[in-house]
Amino acid sequence: MIKTDPEVKSQLRTKLSFVGGSDFKNLIRRCLPKLLTDELAQQCSWTGQKNNFQVGNFCMMKIFTEAVSENFPFSKQREFELVVMEWLRFATQRLKRNIE
Repeated sequence: MIKTDPEVKSQLRTKLSFVGGSDFKNLIRRCLPKLLTDELAQQCSWTGQKNNFQVGNFCMMKIFTEAVSENFPFSKQREFELVVMEWLRFATQRLKRNIE
């Protein structure tokens, strides 16, 4: 649906760009839980290594990158990727912490 409907893309981009954050990393960390649950995130990686889902190719990640760029126009794609990778890496830890 996201791939084929430009209105859905636009709504998602707008919603993510309005989340806000004190800086580039904070915005990304605040938006990611709105896109992926920790249960799903622990099965994902940016590149799909270790038989995980490859989120780097997800259409919603492209839209997410655009939304972040609206708020932080000088942000670099690689910086975005690194913040997402870090967030994904700690999904299991967040799940354990929330259970306790």
